[in-house]
Amino acid sequence: MKDLLNRRINNIQSLEDRKIFRDIISQVFGELVDYQDRQIETIRRDFFDEMTVDHTRPVICGTIMKQYEYDVTDRFMFPMSMEDVNGTIPQVEDICKSFQEGKPYMIGKTFLKCDFKALDELYSSNRRFCGKIYTDKGVVDIRVRIARYDSYKDIVAHLYNVFVKNGLEWTTPNLPYIHKFVTFMIDTPISISEDALVERIVVDMEEYEKYRVDDVFPVWNLEYTHVQSINFPIPAFDNVLNEHRFDVYDLPSYCYIPDFMDEYNGYVKRQAEHVSVIIPENEISEWPMYKLHPATDGKNYVYEHKIFDNGPSDNFSNGYLNERCKAIRTKGEMMRVLSSFKASDMFKIYGCEVANSAILDKSSTYAVNDGIFDEIRAADIVDKVLVVYYDYKYEKDYLASDIISFIVSELQQYIPDMRCIGVVRREVE
Repeated sequence: MKDLLNRRINNIQSLEDRKIFRDIISQVFGELVDYQDRQIETIRRDFFDEMTVDHTRPVICGTIMKQYEYDVTDRFMFPMSMEDVNGTIPQVEDICKSFQEGKPYMIGKTFLKCDFKALDELYSSNRRFCGKIYTDKGVVDIRVRIARYDSYKDIVAHLYNVFVKNGLEWTTPNLPYIHKFVTFMIDTPISISEDALVERIVVDMEEYEKYRVDDVFPVWNLEYTHVQSINFPIPAFDNVLNEHRFDVYDLPSYCYIPDFMDEYNGYVKRQAEHVSVIIPENEISEWPMYKLHPATDGKNYVYEHKIFDNGPSDNFSNGYLNERCKAIRTKGEMMRVLSSFKASDMFKIYGCEVANSAILDKSSTYAVNDGIFDEIRAADIVDKVLVVYYDYKYEKDYLASDIISFIVSELQQYIPDMRCIGVVRREVE
């Protein structure tokens, strides 16, 4: 509007008339145009603020670190399992007992820095690798096989149940490192003295030695702790349940996630100053909780390996998706889900199509949420497959397949009636 008025003013030939007209326009129409621009900007800002990403949704971050690098004063990253920090050496009596019960025995684990396709080939090959157990009574030769280490996946599956009991929306965690841990299993009896003490165990992984990284473990921004109750139990209206309040002065209340054990039934209530656990018991002094530390807490720490998270992209379409679009009916809505994470920037998403189960052999992804069981739909009735075609924007690294698997697994949460897989586009062209 201002440009139009300036052009009209410049077309006036008389300088005196031009000056008078400019003064009139500046005093009358100029203020009107400025007012209109301010109102339009206010409407635009209010609209976009309403559609911003929900930053109260828990964002889980994770990486790996060397055992000797772990710092107990770190207030951002915490071990997924405290057993990794303490470290354990297998005991001969446990090995012998396992063989007596006819069970294989895990003598150790390691991290393999390779693509999940290479890991699948290793698992399916059922190969045996040579190793040695060094004891105070001599050296014992062993043959070990490689198996998946699922303890970290079990921890994530337990966290899902915790989220459900807390009434929190579950978003698939982007923890690609936990899928790279493998175990060394002995499944045939060995000749070893029962009173021997194990000093160390060595396994030769042959051509896989170049991928091997020992003495690392996964960490995330969830601290498992016990929080003291700040009050005597408050009877609920039904006089059956009791409310136990826990102070949340250092973090927002949504960052405190009470862990419900199987023997307790109840629910959680949140307020700005405290989190309450409502259960039948009245003799509770403390409660186990996950404390979610925000990503800003990590600005003062440096980690050797890259940190991945399931945080959303902060853009309008993603805000619209989170606020309005819960059911998926169009390919546009599907593409918004696939591009709604920061991790999506690593990939080119070309589109989706429905195919039959024969295409499963071409899958480049795996199910990250396989610990979440579908209690409603039977697996044998799912004969349709939703295929996501993608490619890599940058040079592919050993974690790329794990990250795209995380994105496709989140899409699976929206489309439970079909198996969702990812296929690299160049493989089908």
